[in-house]
Amino acid sequence: MAVLRGPAVLDVTDRLVRLRRYLGDELGVARALRMGFDACPSDPVLRERVLSGCSAQGDDRGIAETLGRAAAACPDDLELQLRWAVALRDAGQPEQSLAALDQVLASHPEHAGLH
Repeated sequence: MAVLRGPAVLDVTDRLVRLRRYLGDELGVARALRMGFDACPSDPVLRERVLSGCSAQGDDRGIAETLGRAAAACPDDLELQLRWAVALRDAGQPEQSLAALDQVLASHPEHAGLH
C-alpha cells in the first residue's frame, strides 16, 4: 500500500482487513487499518476504525496522533479539529491542546462562539 494514496487505497485496505480477519490475525487487521489510514487520512471510516482500536487499547496518545493526522488532512472540518484538541488534552498534552485550539480559532473566525 506504500504506493497507493488517497481513495484508491480504500478497496485494498478493505480486502487486506478481511483477509487478516479471516486468518484470525487481529494485529494484522490493526496494521492494515493503520496503513490504510496513513495512505488516506481524510477518510472518516478508516479514521473511526483506527480510533476504535486505539480506544479499545486505552491508547490516548494513539487517539491524539490519529486525530492530528486527520485534522491536518481535513483543515476545514471544525468538529474534527476540536476532537483533536480534546484528544491532546486527554493524552496529557495540555500545551499542544491549547495550540490546537488557537489554530482552530485562527482558521475559523466565522465561529465567533468559539472565542
